[in-house]
Amino acid sequence: MTASLLKYTPPLGPILFCRAAFGISLRWRHEPLARWTRPVAEPLRLALAYRRLGPLWRALHDAFPQTHLDNPSHRPSVLLLRRAVEIRDGQQQLQPYLSCAAICTVLETATVMELSGEDLDAAVEAALISAALVCRRAGISPRASAEPPSPIGDIAQEIESLERVARAFVSSPLVKAMPRAMAQHIDR
Repeated sequence: MTASLLKYTPPLGPILFCRAAFGISLRWRHEPLARWTRPVAEPLRLALAYRRLGPLWRALHDAFPQTHLDNPSHRPSVLLLRRAVEIRDGQQQLQPYLSCAAICTVLETATVMELSGEDLDAAVEAALISAALVCRRAGISPRASAEPPSPIGDIAQEIESLERVARAFVSSPLVKAMPRAMAQHIDR
């Protein structure tokens, strides 16, 4: 059996030579290849980020449709930036609905679920958004004033942070537990 396999196995020398030569040619031609793929890859990356922010944006937009910005541009970078700004505006408008008790409920639930890791912050932020939406829907009156928004630093980091929050908003067990936990908080 082994002898028959060896008979049909091609010699590795020519294969390794071709692979090495192809690798060298790719390195020599990498910059032109990058210049060719960048115009295709960048709009695709922006469109994917825009799509990932969709569920979080929709929840906030449904709660506050007046935060919608009119923008006739169809450029992916402008659309993504607009969506990020609208999300932050919605979060700012939800702030008065978060009482200290609601924040404690979110943190207690996170502690009970023993969440940890680098996405814990995103899960807590998403759960706070969910808790504030539950309080708003329940008709709890908002506090008098909200904190001023923190300035946006690096746009790319802001988008990455919002993508993590949006992912947690859709899939985190902490966020899924918020309506029940907040119902107990509201009934008190």
